[in-house]
Amino acid sequence: MHDLLRAYIPSKDWTFNPSFGYRLDKETSWVLIAGKTYDSLQYINEIIRNRQIQKEYLTVVVGRFPKQLSIYKPLKKIFSSKFQRGKTIVSDSEDIESKESTTHCELEKIFQHPILWTISLIKVQIETGRMHQIRVHLADAGFPVLGDILYGHPRINRLLLEKLKIKNLFLHCWKYSFWDNFAGNTVAFQAPIPNHFDLILKK
Repeated sequence: MHDLLRAYIPSKDWTFNPSFGYRLDKETSWVLIAGKTYDSLQYINEIIRNRQIQKEYLTVVVGRFPKQLSIYKPLKKIFSSKFQRGKTIVSDSEDIESKESTTHCELEKIFQHPILWTISLIKVQIETGRMHQIRVHLADAGFPVLGDILYGHPRINRLLLEKLKIKNLFLHCWKYSFWDNFAGNTVAFQAPIPNHFDLILKK
């Protein structure tokens, strides 16, 4: 997790609490950006609204992923009575509750795991930030994210938990970059790859 932009001087911003500019799914590991000042937080929110940021994710999915795949499918939120929580589904573009959603994926490597069979490490960029967007788009395309209880592959997830004792979601927001108006240059922040990725991929 990284804070943003300028040195924070409490005496100058005593009425402002440093705040995050956006949220991620609680199951996702991540880089998060926080504004230390009111001006920097306003700037973060502005570039997010205008889609002037670049978020890059790494994820492990079930199956043999193609070299590249772009997904353009609208999504909408619903309430799942099974899980007693909100979830997202692929929707008809004419549904007034649906929102345009775009996800770009690129294959990094295919693995033959001794217990999980064929899995793929992929890099993902999103043009829109809908709830559970990556997870829903990939599941709909036939490549569910490993460890995803809500949208994933039940049998593979059961093997992951029972045989390998891993209950983590394999989705990691590893890089966040944007133009820093205060410094006058592009800044990028990265988060280390989580241990549970290594536990699977080194097998």
